[in-house]
Amino acid sequence: MAKRLNKKVVLIGSAVLLLLVLVAVAAILHLGRDPEKFISDGDAAWLAKDYDKAERSYLKAYKLARPEQLRIDMLFKLVDLYIETDKWPKVRGCWQQIINIDTKNVKARLAGLKYRYIIADSYARTGRSESQGWSEIESQASEAIKVVENAGLLGEERAKWEPAFGKEDRSLEPLPTRTLGSYLYLIRGRAALELGRMGAVTSPEQLLTRAMSDLQKVQQLDPQNIDAYLYLADATVEQGQILASRGNVEEKEKAAKRADELLQKAVEAAGDDPRAHIKLLSNKLDSAQIGEIAQAKQQIQALEPGFVSLVNKFPSSAEAFAALSRFYSIYSMFSAYELGLKNLDSAVEAMTKAIELDKENVVYATSAANLYYRKFSVHGQKSEVFKAIELAKNALALPDAQNTTGPRSPAVRMNKFILNSFLANCYIEQILEPSQKVSQSQAAAMLADAGDAVHEIEQIFVSGEENPEVLKWQGMLALAKGNLS
Repeated sequence: MAKRLNKKVVLIGSAVLLLLVLVAVAAILHLGRDPEKFISDGDAAWLAKDYDKAERSYLKAYKLARPEQLRIDMLFKLVDLYIETDKWPKVRGCWQQIINIDTKNVKARLAGLKYRYIIADSYARTGRSESQGWSEIESQASEAIKVVENAGLLGEERAKWEPAFGKEDRSLEPLPTRTLGSYLYLIRGRAALELGRMGAVTSPEQLLTRAMSDLQKVQQLDPQNIDAYLYLADATVEQGQILASRGNVEEKEKAAKRADELLQKAVEAAGDDPRAHIKLLSNKLDSAQIGEIAQAKQQIQALEPGFVSLVNKFPSSAEAFAALSRFYSIYSMFSAYELGLKNLDSAVEAMTKAIELDKENVVYATSAANLYYRKFSVHGQKSEVFKAIELAKNALALPDAQNTTGPRSPAVRMNKFILNSFLANCYIEQILEPSQKVSQSQAAAMLADAGDAVHEIEQIFVSGEENPEVLKWQGMLALAKGNLS
């Protein structure tokens, strides 16, 4: 009887134990299927800067997430992680996946648009522009306007919806628009303007009209928006030039006058923003250069007090000093030798001040190098070429000349190309026609530096030896090598 009782106790105990084991296994399996656990693990790993573990945890949470909103939330977490770790192709993939899940997702659409805008804007500031980028921006902005308008968000504060891009944000030209509506219409208007002035469409005049319509919409939504005035003035001037090319010269003059009126209004609304003041003076400087040399020189000279007043009014603005430098640089080209050299010195002085105020600006550094080179090549100041070389070499260490996979990458490549081309030219010129006596070892060192610059140019262009720029510099390097052999 006791034995049978013991067997029953053992069987009951085994059953209870098995039940406990099954419950434990089920709990573990359930825990393993709970996305919240992986979210917590990912957050902890990110805090500890273990980015690989954070990525694995977030991806597991994304796979387990069932509500679509939770999947979207996980994708945005991955976006932030990939931005932090400079994995921009994955960033763009996440945005696209979010839009695939929710075609009306405003933040993902704004993110993609901002990405394209940084590419086009930063590239334009290198002095280049490309139609495909601005065409994509115009298309994406149109889609975003529909989504935002249908959601009743045109009046929403932009800061609430616009995603942060970390260090990439510093390359974006400030767009001080307060609402989503003014921001989107401004971007679309600028895109249409850029396409119109590039002549990238069959009817640039029609595109410029659309640009002006968008920019006027910005003025309605945000009357104090300086950018709307600046781009409207540009669009007005472009329209006048198109009409002038068809023989209507009077219309060009009227357009220039209307542009000045717009810029004058911008100056009145600008407050402590120097850009409207700079644009107004720059437009006058551009117009002054047209015509007979003697008359142009007189008109340019008359603008000097205005540019000097500009830097006195905005003593902490690097842009203002860069504008003053450009003025003196142009003035020097219309001046006799002594005054030309004096004006070129003033241009160098103003650009040096701009660099002091904005130490990481690669465009200013490049401009300064070119000014020193002009002092060498035009005015025969032989030692200035080495100052130019030093400035260009230092510029290559600036942030906007460092490789990235992010939206700045096209501008970075162009900055590196411009600087390396400049250095290659300086080195090879000093080998072929030295401005001062150099030893064989010094010439060999310059040849090695020229080789490094040409190698960098080769790395920039995917097409390699088929690219005309690559072929050009390879030929120049071979010429320099032959001169030393």
